[in-house]
Amino acid sequence: MLPLLLIIVVHAAIFLLAGLPAAFSVRGAAEGWVTLKIDAIALGLVHLVLAITLYAWFGWAGPIIIAVLWLAELVFAIVTRAGLPARPSLATTGWRLPLAWVIVALGALALRLREVNFLPWVGDMGAYVNWANEFVRIDQLKASWPPFFSSYLAISSRMFGPEFTAAAVPLCGMLLLAVVARVARRLGAGPWATLATGAVVAVSVHAIWYSSFPASEALNAPVFLLWIGCLLGGMFAERRRLPAWLIAAAVVMASLGLLRGTGPILLAPFIVLAVLAVVVPDWRAMAPRFWALFTASLGGALVSYWYGIERIPAYYIATQVHQLLPGPVFHLFKSLGLFRPTALTAVALVALSAVLCAAGVLTARRFAGRARTTRAPRVLGYVLGGGIAAGILGTVILNAEVFHILLREGLWITVIGVALLFVVARSAVPPAVAGFVQFLGLTAGIFIAIQAYRLKFERGHAFYLYWDRYLMSEVIPLLFVLLGLALTVAWQWRVGSWVSRMRGSSSRLRRVAPAVVAAVLALGAAVPTIPQLVLVEKDTYMAGAYEFQTELNSLVPSPSLPVVWAATSTSQAPGFFFPNTWMAFAKPMERSFGYSVVDTQGRSSDFAPDEVMTAQTLAVQSVCAASPDFVVFETQLGGPAMDARVSSPQITFRPLGQRSSDISLLSEPPTKGDWTHLALTVKAWRVHVDPAATSGLSCVQP
Repeated sequence: MLPLLLIIVVHAAIFLLAGLPAAFSVRGAAEGWVTLKIDAIALGLVHLVLAITLYAWFGWAGPIIIAVLWLAELVFAIVTRAGLPARPSLATTGWRLPLAWVIVALGALALRLREVNFLPWVGDMGAYVNWANEFVRIDQLKASWPPFFSSYLAISSRMFGPEFTAAAVPLCGMLLLAVVARVARRLGAGPWATLATGAVVAVSVHAIWYSSFPASEALNAPVFLLWIGCLLGGMFAERRRLPAWLIAAAVVMASLGLLRGTGPILLAPFIVLAVLAVVVPDWRAMAPRFWALFTASLGGALVSYWYGIERIPAYYIATQVHQLLPGPVFHLFKSLGLFRPTALTAVALVALSAVLCAAGVLTARRFAGRARTTRAPRVLGYVLGGGIAAGILGTVILNAEVFHILLREGLWITVIGVALLFVVARSAVPPAVAGFVQFLGLTAGIFIAIQAYRLKFERGHAFYLYWDRYLMSEVIPLLFVLLGLALTVAWQWRVGSWVSRMRGSSSRLRRVAPAVVAAVLALGAAVPTIPQLVLVEKDTYMAGAYEFQTELNSLVPSPSLPVVWAATSTSQAPGFFFPNTWMAFAKPMERSFGYSVVDTQGRSSDFAPDEVMTAQTLAVQSVCAASPDFVVFETQLGGPAMDARVSSPQITFRPLGQRSSDISLLSEPPTKGDWTHLALTVKAWRVHVDPAATSGLSCVQP
């Protein structure tokens, strides 16, 4: 546990240093050291990982671009005299709130301090981990999906080795807690309401699970909220800070698009907000900033779009864009050539985007001087709130899986968030904030609908809370933020007045009331999830997998010897959810550790069964390996082992040993309500095939 904590601290320190220029460039005059450090770590993470991603894309030109940006942010901070925050003083802030935050943060860290080194290539997580290790090993990122998360994992793999590739994932969980609080405060949530929200995040089963489970959603959640924070910062920042916020919004949106294929979808609800900012008189004063921020975000999205169509078209176009865009729109884009990475496509994308943004900015500036107070925000709040609430409710009713995900998170959080959409227009929050809350609600509604379309019906999975990741990516973080603001609105609207009427409310009772409410809410969130928390904290997913893999690797006498993976049967291993074992252990042996594994290429699919070796297939593998000597690993799935099964005077075997696994697994729903353990036995032989046996054979893999 101590090495893991040290790795997290090292990552946080690196990101802090990398992000200080950006954090200073956007710093408001009233912001203190804590917010500066949160911004620095979050923005530093994005800058550094984006530099690594661009290095994989463009070579050293990529990091040079980020280095120039880093210097520009530093110069901007100096020229605009960002200055240092004032020294914090308990005499002005009091000790109760800081102490409470320390307790919440330490509790959250204790619940998240584990590494899920998902080395077996049996899911998205295994792909990310192995791509990261391979990137470090050969200096090429061969990711078939968006590369940002593997670039993030590569930092730890480079510094601490493949044993700790996923060791920095818990930092994502702690960053989510910090960014939720940061965004809630920017929206106007009170300090104790924000603390209560932080406590809810700290004990959230989803937030805890995805603080170690190495799925891209673990990083997407805090980076997504960081983008929301950039929009809020740009909306309310002093004019001289706006350019820095625009750059930050563009950089973070580019990172979101390079992290998950759905990132640019966030622009859909944002453009609705930007249009409404021009239409609604109360919001017109903020319309130019909305459109400026939309323009910056669109620029970042175009970067990720270009990566998608150029580097990973099979995933990005065929899997993501085709499924998410309406059919006529997809075919229109295709007919216009917008999926072809050509110079003409680049010009067309930039031109179309420039026309849209220029029209929006000019219209917004024209109407900015016509702002006035009307009842439109309240009416719009009811209309949008009602529509979003009805859409969410309908989706939840019609889609059992989405309903169960929200139920597992705590349905009351969703109810509070939806209720806020109705009452925020009548509250004391500024009109622009009320409009932004509707944008957050619309975003949540869109992503709930998308995931309902994807998931369709209730389903289980071999990975605990696996399908929940689609809502953990954007929706659940938004619900956390809305919870913080809803608590503040409720306090201002009703609860605060009730406390004020209490006898002695001017004394200690009134002072401690917010803390009591925060504690009650935190306990109310934690108590129902105690069984889940106990289950999650009982073990670590894939514990034992890395050790088993390295034990198998140690059986190979020389790294130069080719390796073949086989089994005694084509059947699925008992207790294992995957249809074969070669993807689980042979693929990482090749991609993460650099062994020449002969029979992982040319398979009909990743789900093809393990092959049972015969004298004929061993001779073919010798041809494929271009060597008469190689190592065969054979998973014991019943039946005779290879040396007893294969008899040929031209083939000799020398046993190298065997290894057995004890790998921790947790399914959704859990098998018999508990963890399971995968027990496999794999034997290894050094095989020699007489060259005469390979005469006339060619390399043909199954």
